[in-house]
Amino acid sequence: MVEALSQPNTSTEDVGEPKTEANWAGRLKTGVSGLDSMLSGGIPEGKQVLITGAPGVGKTLLSFQTLYNCAKSGIPSLYIALEEDTHDLLKNVQEAIPALSDVGDLMKTGMLNIKGQGTLSVFLTKGENASSTLDQMVSELDSIIKTTNPKVICIDSISLIKLLFQGEFEYRNALTHLAVDFRKSGITCLFISEMKSSDLSVLVFEQEYFIFDGIMALYESRGEKGRELHMEIVKMRGTKHSRLLAPYDITSNGFQILLKEV
Repeated sequence: MVEALSQPNTSTEDVGEPKTEANWAGRLKTGVSGLDSMLSGGIPEGKQVLITGAPGVGKTLLSFQTLYNCAKSGIPSLYIALEEDTHDLLKNVQEAIPALSDVGDLMKTGMLNIKGQGTLSVFLTKGENASSTLDQMVSELDSIIKTTNPKVICIDSISLIKLLFQGEFEYRNALTHLAVDFRKSGITCLFISEMKSSDLSVLVFEQEYFIFDGIMALYESRGEKGRELHMEIVKMRGTKHSRLLAPYDITSNGFQILLKEV
């Protein structure tokens, strides 16, 4: 892959850098309302970022909207959905966020590429051993990247990758291999993972989370008025960032961090 790629803290104090133009240089701007401000301008380019949370908190929507916004701004983007076919992914995203109405146009121009379930055949057949499985996965990703030449990628989700490997060591080694290759290439990559519990009070970060440059965690809790959603930037190497436990909402216009409510 290297050859192909070569071309909780609940503080209410925002410790981000002053928002000058200089801070925004070398950043991948997500375009998500409130998030770039929390990141002091965006995700530092070339970083490998984990977006984690329990089912239903909006991990796919946040990631997809980020790649959509990148594509709209002229940054070639690649979304790899390992557990959902392209048609279903688009249907679900556009039902949740109707404002993303021109996804088809971005796909036609090649600015946004979406590879659905079954794109990587390694997930359809069981490899003989961890080494051959990893080699096949890297080779197939390599081929896709050569043809799409993205600057930002999302892999949804690494939970399926875990099923390919029999032991924790093999799984962690595979993730490390992928993260290192993407990091060397300068490609910014978002990895989605499932969190065992959305309850912040019992949160346990998995050992493999520490491989990544950044972690953005999405939480769900029950409040007096029903379900409450919050996000936290647990870490982001290469930049100062907000340490707010910030509420968010998902509206017809997209994912929105509600900083004014903090």
